[in-house]
Amino acid sequence: MVHTDDVSCPNCTTSNTIISIPRQFQIHRFDFSIQFAEELANFVKKHLYDDRTTFKQSFMEWKEDEEIQKLIQVETQDMVDRGFDGDVLDKMFKSARYYHRRKLELPQQKQDKVLLSPPPASSILTSTRFSPQFLKIIDADILHQVQENLLAENTTVSTLSQATAFNSFCKMHQDSIYQECIVLKQKYDTIPTNIADRIKKTYKNRFYNSRKEMLMTKEKLV
Repeated sequence: MVHTDDVSCPNCTTSNTIISIPRQFQIHRFDFSIQFAEELANFVKKHLYDDRTTFKQSFMEWKEDEEIQKLIQVETQDMVDRGFDGDVLDKMFKSARYYHRRKLELPQQKQDKVLLSPPPASSILTSTRFSPQFLKIIDADILHQVQENLLAENTTVSTLSQATAFNSFCKMHQDSIYQECIVLKQKYDTIPTNIADRIKKTYKNRFYNSRKEMLMTKEKLV
């Protein structure tokens, strides 16, 4: 039997529905906190076009700043507490050099390619939002998959990853995805060209938030 924390689910259709809350989630990806990620991004902006040697030297100087050192200490401890057993400082450098730098370079590259050509109408629909009904389907699917994972593994630690959950969601809810596309078409007169990426991003964000809420609920019960 799985030993988890059982609580009533206020948002479920059945008032007496009981759900099991995992005591821990296996971490598949160790992300930095929002505050530290912003500081890292600000550093990258200042040194976006530095060569590797200059970039590394600037990074070494940046990390010695008194305020940055405090952030690094907090970030390092947080990642260790979450189970990260690698070199945190090396991860920070690589994240700055490759991931954040790439994110900043891509918009400029796209702008250079587009030049003065107007973008297609479907690509500028940044204000489109998924319907509340579709978001509820996503949330219910996440909760269901976490429960199934706990039962299948017979453990208190959920090993379910965002990628695995999303792939399963796409297979099990093809009709719901199709219906949501119809809703978007009716509401905005078109379907965004990046609809697949937007569904994926929305699902993974809600998976992350649901995981945090479950762990916070577990802590209150202890």
